Amino acid sequence: MQAGKAWGSTATVYNGAVDVEHLDIEADGYCSIHMHKHKSNLFYVIKGLLEIRVEKSDQGLIDTTMLREGQTMVVAPGQYHQFIARTDVIALEVYFTELSEDILRKSSGGSDANGKKSAIL
Repeated sequence: MQAGKAWGSTATVYNGAVDVEHLDIEADGYCSIHMHKHKSNLFYVIKGLLEIRVEKSDQGLIDTTMLREGQTMVVAPGQYHQFIARTDVIALEVYFTELSEDILRKSSGGSDANGKKSAIL
């Protein structure tokens, strides 16, 4: 679904455990200063120059990163941030939560070449 924004437009690519938005941002467009309580926010630039500003409140400064085509940046949950398009920008914005260790191994992998199949179900 496409939605107009003050800075351009966004279209939902996927919405589920991970949310993916396609952003079209006009040059000099910027989003609100905001944070996400639980989700990380990944930006991937397809075209243009996108500045990401992150407030480092524990350090009393603003961290500024300029993303170019093919570059990514992740903003952790609980950090106030804002993007500013320095040119027309096309980007993907991905919202996700980080899970703790998700895999429990009952055995280790191997190869059938040595004739052992004791770890195969």
